[in-house]
Amino acid sequence: MNLDELKIQVQKDLKIDDEHLDTESLKNQEIKATYLDHKSRYELLLFKAKGDYKILFKDKWEYYVSITSYKKGNHVSGNHPMILTDGAEPFTEMTLTTEDIVDKFISPNVTEIDANLAPNKVFDGVVHYDYTTTHVFDQETDVSSNEVFQGQKNKDNAKLERQAMMEILQQHTMVVTIPFRTDISCGTIINLELPEPQLASGSDVKDKLNDGRYLITDICFQGNVLDNGGVCNIECVKESFAKTIASINPQDSMEAPEDI
Repeated sequence: MNLDELKIQVQKDLKIDDEHLDTESLKNQEIKATYLDHKSRYELLLFKAKGDYKILFKDKWEYYVSITSYKKGNHVSGNHPMILTDGAEPFTEMTLTTEDIVDKFISPNVTEIDANLAPNKVFDGVVHYDYTTTHVFDQETDVSSNEVFQGQKNKDNAKLERQAMMEILQQHTMVVTIPFRTDISCGTIINLELPEPQLASGSDVKDKLNDGRYLITDICFQGNVLDNGGVCNIECVKESFAKTIASINPQDSMEAPEDI
C-alpha cells in the first residue's frame, strides 16, 4: 500500500455516520488496531531505509571523499595522482632549472633551486580548531567514567580529509560547452577529445599523460524551445594522470634539431 492508497483508505474509515454514533464508537477500536499495525510497519520500513542510507553514505564517502580511498587508487585516470602524498623521496615537490646550453646536441645540466614537503607532511599546512565535549549531559565529576549520553566527539581527521579532497578537486578544472543531452549528470566520468596543437613537421604532439577522462562536478542545462535544441555547460576536473610522469620522455618523439 502506497501513500495515495492509504489516504483513500483513511477517508473511507474516518467517515462517521451521525445517525448511529453508538456503533461508530465500537468501530473506532477496530480502526485503531488497523492503523497501529500500519504505523509499526512503516516505522520499521523507515528504520531500515535509514540504515541502508547510512551504509550507502559510508560507501560513497570512502569512494569519493576519503583520503584512504585516494591512496587505494580510486582515481579518474589510472592510479597516478597529480598530487603525491607518499613518495620515496622526502621532498615530493621540487623546482628545477637548466644551466646554460653548451652544445645543441647535448641536454644541459639540471639543478634544483627549491624543494617542498608533500602537502600532507607540511607543518601547519592547515589548522582546524574544534572541540570534544565530555559529560555535558550529566553531573559526573570523573572525566574517565562512562557517559550515558555522548555529545560531539572528534576521534579522527575526517574533516581534514574531506577538506583536502575538496581542494584536490579544484586543482585542475575545465569548463566546456557541448550540445544538449540529458544522459549525463554530476559524478559522471566523460571522455573529452581535446584538439592537440598542430606542427608543420607532423611530429606526434599527443599528450600521453592525459587520457581524456574527466569527472563532472557541475553542470548547467540551457534549452531553447524555439530552436528545439540547447547546450550543456559542464565543469569537470581531473586529479590524476594516465601514466607516471617519470615514464614519459618527450624527447623520444622529437625530431633531430636542424641547422638554421
